[in-house]
Amino acid sequence: MTTPKGLSPTYRVREALAMTVTTSKDAYLYCYYSDAGGTVARIFPNKFTPDSYVSANRPTSIPGKNARFGIVFDKPGATEEVLCVASEREAGLRLPDRLKQQDLAPLPVASLDEMGQ
Repeated sequence: MTTPKGLSPTYRVREALAMTVTTSKDAYLYCYYSDAGGTVARIFPNKFTPDSYVSANRPTSIPGKNARFGIVFDKPGATEEVLCVASEREAGLRLPDRLKQQDLAPLPVASLDEMGQ
């Protein structure tokens, strides 16, 4: 994962997240975002880019050119994070039902750490 601002970016208020994920193997990719309040939502795949399958060594932009959503930072000094998980097998189908929520909507987890577990 990287951004135009590097691997550990610092954003200013009103700047938008732009990131790229590249996998070394063909994989199923899932990315989750935790906002300043700790709310976690799946940002990839999503209704604008519904396929989680990505090809090896081909950058995937998130939110992406054709996405009709953005993540704009609005709280000074807040920490917001993204977690991406790539797997050679379709991991999304194996998630507990409570985590198979609509994309871009809050998930019933307390943190990205819990999501990773």
